[in-house]
Amino acid sequence: MNSFLEKTKPIQNIFRLSLFCSLIILMVACEEDEASRLGMLPPAHGSNDEILVIADSRAWAMNHKEVAEAVFKRDFIGLPQIEPVFDMRHVSYDEFSNLFRRIRNIVFIATQDENTEMAQFIRRNISESNSSNILENPDFLYFFKREVWAKPQLVLFFFPKNRETLAELMENQADNIISLIQEHELKRYRALTFFKEKQPRLMNDIHKNTGIKMQIPGEFLTAKTDEQSYYWLRRDIDDASMHLFIYGKDVSRDTLGRNPGIHLRDELGKFVETPTPGAFMKTEHNLRHFETEIQINNKNIMVTRGLWRMENDFMGGPFLNYTWFDESKNKIYMVDGFVYAPAVRKRKYVRKLEAILSTIDFEEVVANL
Repeated sequence: MNSFLEKTKPIQNIFRLSLFCSLIILMVACEEDEASRLGMLPPAHGSNDEILVIADSRAWAMNHKEVAEAVFKRDFIGLPQIEPVFDMRHVSYDEFSNLFRRIRNIVFIATQDENTEMAQFIRRNISESNSSNILENPDFLYFFKREVWAKPQLVLFFFPKNRETLAELMENQADNIISLIQEHELKRYRALTFFKEKQPRLMNDIHKNTGIKMQIPGEFLTAKTDEQSYYWLRRDIDDASMHLFIYGKDVSRDTLGRNPGIHLRDELGKFVETPTPGAFMKTEHNLRHFETEIQINNKNIMVTRGLWRMENDFMGGPFLNYTWFDESKNKIYMVDGFVYAPAVRKRKYVRKLEAILSTIDFEEVVANL
């Protein structure tokens, strides 16, 4: 009798453990539902620039995968090697469990002519948003919600008329879709980049001497400055280094070319040297620069992405340059970030530079004191 009981104890223990785990999972699910009901959402998770795409498996294989990849996996501009703008993975609606609901960026793709549970799910979300009339618009493509199952979270619902419309509208609106998700992710990059303390004394000196007010992460050190018009800051990491040029100086507009930022970064690049005699940094002019002019607080900002290289040495990497001219002060301003990361992917470092440059306060740009 004792022998039989001893043999059944492991089975009983396994049963108890299984029951305990099931209760824990049920309690967690109930707690998350209750937290969501009360507005206390759990923290979102997922890697930087990662999106989860939910689509019916059959539709995904026939059409949706190709359409989604054309937008979400297009090349990130200005890198020496090909990297996508987002890391994308797909699960079917049947697989969309509570675990996936806490992903930071979620994309649902279906069409109005699909007779699936997921299509019904999207219709319910549209109805709950009191936006049912948007389906009457033949050019309707998507709508989005924030903080649905987690926080911070962005959830996009793509629900056009049919597959042909899906492909056409996503191609036409690709830039806006990418910008929406990247701007959402930029908040996380800012939080990670400025996780440690900022440098108020250095920030004040830069503002006073160059006229540029921006936030500087605590890990950056001053590599070189004339304490009048320019600063070169750098941060060394295990597998990479990140750099900032910050420049502000009186100058006549007549002396500036179409894109003075390239000329200025090449001038400051002469300070960036290696142990190799005669080596210095310069912009790679044999490859295309990607230029965009944006307007912030009535200031025209030239944004340039491209590659730099080390003259007389074997080094290089991507850069991001913001340059603008103040007509009232006859003064040019430039903030340039560049990365050296020879053995690793570089997108995440450029995104961190974007986070830093996004802190430039264009309202507070002043003349030298």
